[in-house]
Amino acid sequence: MWRLLIVFVVACAEPIGAAREVDVSSPDSDVSAPEVDATDSDATEHDSDATEHDVDATDSDATEPDLAHDGDVEVDTPDCVSDPTGPTCPTRCVRGRLLREARRPNAEATALLDLAVVPVVDLEVTAVTSASATRWAATDTEGDFEICGLAADAPLTLRVTCEVRDRDAGGDPDRVLLAVVDGQEVDVPQRRGVRIVAQRLWSWSLSVGPASDEIGTWLIREGDGAGALAILAEARAVIARAATLFAGRAITPPTLGIVWSPARTPSCLSCYLPAAWGPLVLQGAPGAADLAFDRALFLSGAPSAPHHWTPSLVAHELGHFAMDTWSVLPDLGGPHGWDARVDPALAWSEGFATFFAQRALSTLQLPMPRFFSIQSNIPYWVDLDAIARDPRTDDTSLSLTIPLPSPSGGLTQPLGEGAVAALLWGLGSGVDPGRPDAVVVAVASLRVRTLDRGAPGPDLVDFLDALVCAYPDLDQDSLSPALIGFPYDFAPLCP
Repeated sequence: MWRLLIVFVVACAEPIGAAREVDVSSPDSDVSAPEVDATDSDATEHDSDATEHDVDATDSDATEPDLAHDGDVEVDTPDCVSDPTGPTCPTRCVRGRLLREARRPNAEATALLDLAVVPVVDLEVTAVTSASATRWAATDTEGDFEICGLAADAPLTLRVTCEVRDRDAGGDPDRVLLAVVDGQEVDVPQRRGVRIVAQRLWSWSLSVGPASDEIGTWLIREGDGAGALAILAEARAVIARAATLFAGRAITPPTLGIVWSPARTPSCLSCYLPAAWGPLVLQGAPGAADLAFDRALFLSGAPSAPHHWTPSLVAHELGHFAMDTWSVLPDLGGPHGWDARVDPALAWSEGFATFFAQRALSTLQLPMPRFFSIQSNIPYWVDLDAIARDPRTDDTSLSLTIPLPSPSGGLTQPLGEGAVAALLWGLGSGVDPGRPDAVVVAVASLRVRTLDRGAPGPDLVDFLDALVCAYPDLDQDSLSPALIGFPYDFAPLCP
């Protein structure tokens, strides 16, 4: 499993919304809000108005070792700061609870709920001493952590970074699989092949005195960049779900850097960039190596489009990442929308991403067919299940019509992405999202990845060909009702 390495240094901003008051004090500590910075791979300090808060201790059970001298025999004093594991070195454990502010859509997926406080789960908290000795521990389901083996007589810094490293057995812990990059000074390039350079990862830090064992509650607020932690948690879960859904193709996903900053909107609003548009590079400190990501994803953090709080939008962009990883991504982009008919390959790409988003967010007991997001300060939703069951029912909050395929329009007609998403949802409804199914098998098939029929590039025709090739019992009578008017000819080109 991927773990999130927490290096606590983040860019502070004023809270966007009213926060529920949380007691961050502890009977045994004087903890206050952490210093919030953003760092590069070597924890370079980020400009911030935040001030550092030390956890000062008033007492400790640790005692200095009794180093006796016998006559003129000199006894060396061990260096217990840089190496606290010596037999005469006193050690201590530091414990605390890591929480973050968060917002999520309501159960009906029609609006955002107010700010709440939730635990930061399965994220690495690292303790760094002045001698650069480090130890780490992951938070549990309540956000609690305990780091032991620390020098008893030395101050330290707790750090949390918005990244996931390869901690699996046999993995490379220096390899960053997923991270959230500070996007304050980064934007989408205007052409392919341009090196996208970033300076910092989102991270946070907290100073702890030499006698402090219990730091109490450490709360990362919305104004401190808690949205970055929400993005990381969502992305990690969705990519893990994608690996389960596409288990038939055992592929190691590319590394991914997600660029985000509060109060900032990328020029594309939110978008996924395949390899040809990168690479995204985190510039190291002088003398240190750069950190390059295989793929990049940009998300809006502006109050008018707070995509970090909308799981559907985050998962939609990761749907492009999934298609790029386990299938084939159309080499086509450009403007698109719910009410527009676009090139069949673009409609396929966007429609699949929306279907994948809701599928990845669903469970068998709780399907999530309603796509929810916010744009231009307007919350909106589209119900894929309702459209799949009755294509003429516009079950959306938008004052627009989802364009449906024309039965007489032919195989290469322009299509609406909403119709493609609803068609896929209808075909995959009722299937356990934790298991591969016909839709996923067809999307990842050799047929889709290697052959082309219909419009140039992978499109809905290629998917339907793959579906019929893999499942010959899907004849015209059984499949046509789910096609919401698309005139598929049932003459597949099979490998």
